[in-house]
Amino acid sequence: VVPPAVTFTPSGWGGTTPSIVPVSMIAGAVTDATVTFTTGNPWTADGKLIFEVPDTFTNVGAASVAITSGIDGTFAVAQTGTTTTLASTLKTAGGSWIVTITRAGDGATVATGTQVVIVLTDVTNQQHEGSSGTFPLFKTTLSDGTTAIDESSAESDSFGVVPPAVTFTPSGWGGTTP
Repeated sequence: VVPPAVTFTPSGWGGTTPSIVPVSMIAGAVTDATVTFTTGNPWTADGKLIFEVPDTFTNVGAASVAITSGIDGTFAVAQTGTTTTLASTLKTAGGSWIVTITRAGDGATVATGTQVVIVLTDVTNQQHEGSSGTFPLFKTTLSDGTTAIDESSAESDSFGVVPPAVTFTPSGWGGTTP
């Protein structure tokens, strides 16, 4: 008789909560977003980072990675979600967005315990002050985009803490005194 298979669950980021923080915290600003996490397991050179941006944001155009730290190589960025609908420039529908950053296989494997910082371009903050809500999905995967390495989500096999909400401040009248 052969021993039964064992199912492993993804790591929870080595106990460190990942974060996604817009560079500007001003409501309605088009900005970059800084994505920071510490690997709980090695992240392959052709792996993916997949996270969900809540529908409180106005838009996620996310087409490129601007700056990185703790990681090398090149990246492809894709995002899917419901298109933002605007009425007189006010968001009335759209989101949430799933952002996938794919490593091109031309960098090194990221070692366990490495802090990775990725700056993502073209994120539009929500149009009012207040909390964004949490980022409900954040995971690194193998190249298949399915097999999780480290994960924070509502999935039953995930035990990492999801990235916390960010709080936006009013825009200040676009620089014009009322």
